[in-house]
Amino acid sequence: MQKLYRIESVEKLHDFFQIGGPKNPLISIISNMEIAGFSAAEDAFSCDLYVIALKENLKGSCVYGRSVYDFDDGTMIFTAPGQIVSGPMQIEDDLRGFTLCFHPDLIRASHLSSTIDTYDFFSYKVNEALHLSEGEKGKIKGFVANIKEEIERASDDLALELAVGNLELILNYSRRFQARQFSTRAAQYSCILRDFETYLTDYFQTDQQLVYGIPTLEMCGKAMNMSGKYLSSLLKFETGKGLVDHIHDFVVERAKNHLVNSDQSVGEVAYLLGFNYHQHFSYLFKRKTGTSPKEFRMQYAHAS
Repeated sequence: MQKLYRIESVEKLHDFFQIGGPKNPLISIISNMEIAGFSAAEDAFSCDLYVIALKENLKGSCVYGRSVYDFDDGTMIFTAPGQIVSGPMQIEDDLRGFTLCFHPDLIRASHLSSTIDTYDFFSYKVNEALHLSEGEKGKIKGFVANIKEEIERASDDLALELAVGNLELILNYSRRFQARQFSTRAAQYSCILRDFETYLTDYFQTDQQLVYGIPTLEMCGKAMNMSGKYLSSLLKFETGKGLVDHIHDFVVERAKNHLVNSDQSVGEVAYLLGFNYHQHFSYLFKRKTGTSPKEFRMQYAHAS
């Protein structure tokens, strides 16, 4: 049976790494030099914290698709609470950078609590990490230094509020840097987008929707060998539409062909496209086209 080690609090994370207790129970910034060389034999790890890590001085590179990306400039990795990471864990002996962790309670009463789910990079895979330039690293480290100062000072009621404000700046700048990364790697990503369109076409041409239903975010990501959220971010950067919108647009176009070129009922068309309930299909079709499936069919019938 797989051994799962669960980290439920900032304090427990410090205990896990065998370092001194945190300055604040809700947020901590750990220098990676403090944990360099650490190892743990657990099979898997689950953490109830948000973690933002900047890793510098990593050795080697990662292979992504057919391309190789090195880590020379520094790598940022984001994980959300509840994600399971396979073990065992081994941290490089000379790792530099920081590991910032915070409990969801830190942002519970702040504006960030309602927006943090929009930062898709918390759901990316490790090989989809953000690679920073020296200037970008300097910007992020400045905000981290501000947070550390507020945590250690904690002399007034504004300390945590200011820490959360700088945390939000880290996330917003990371979003900007992620867009820069998409832009500079556009050539590599263009083939992924073409492959995704081919995947959707093949999926419906081989009637997989009759077995598995409409493709999900996770299914599409797996087919493209990446996380669904990362694929969605790529699509949104390139086209302005996320993955779900692309799937829905694709399905609606196929629905139009069925409605115009067959006498199948709306329910039959919905079934052929992978919908369990024709009401869901009709709602999506009207939201995308402004007309119901029946109205759309009648428009073409009158036109002919």
